[in-house]
Amino acid sequence: MKYCYHTHTARCHHATGEDEEYVKAAIDAGIKVLGFSDHAPMLYPGGYVSYYKMTPDELYDYCASLLRLRDKYKDKIEILIGLETEYYPDLWEDSLDFWHDYPIDYLILGQHFIHEEGTDASIRPTSDIEKVRIYTDNVITAMNTGLISYVAHPDLINYVGDDREGYIREMQRLICESVRLGMPLEYNLLGMASGRNYPNEIFWREAARLGATAVIGCDAHSPDRVGKKDEIAAAKAFLDGIGISVTDKVELKRPSK
Repeated sequence: MKYCYHTHTARCHHATGEDEEYVKAAIDAGIKVLGFSDHAPMLYPGGYVSYYKMTPDELYDYCASLLRLRDKYKDKIEILIGLETEYYPDLWEDSLDFWHDYPIDYLILGQHFIHEEGTDASIRPTSDIEKVRIYTDNVITAMNTGLISYVAHPDLINYVGDDREGYIREMQRLICESVRLGMPLEYNLLGMASGRNYPNEIFWREAARLGATAVIGCDAHSPDRVGKKDEIAAAKAFLDGIGISVTDKVELKRPSK
């Protein structure tokens, strides 16, 4: 792995380690381009504070720290400043305006809920096929903004209901849109290593059959999770085995209105 785009920092309140430790780990792993993509701060109404995202007040320090490290290690590694965002229609435009004032190089989409936090938005697990439909609608809408570089853990939604055909149909809809747009889908190493419901084999076999492209994402929440070669090899072996195209370098889209 020479390109790593999915890296967090302690500012999201569920990751650990100093920013510089992630950079050093990436250099040791032979990574040439390290993209940080911590959970994007969103402008919630009523002063709500997310329990798993950066706060708006933390975005300045995030960018300043990474700019400093970019300069310090410029002869050893290229550092990019990204954000992992979700798509909530009522929050999108205001949040985008806010991010636009900062030197953000790219966005990846990591949809963890179907609605803003504080609502009945849980998707892990859910037996409600309607939530799968809403999740898919939100992901597809975000993909079509032209601002998303790739979709992180697209198979995160954990459907445990009886309508398996409905689940597969919705995932096919998401996959086909990624193919139409030429947008990679992330095979998530954190989910693989920690035994989560994703990566979902059903999803990935459908993605291979429908001609999608995969990108392997570390989703590192601690420095030791950056560029783990045994996990990368295992992911590549699975993806090669099902016949899906895997890319390392992603065409990044700078967020703007």
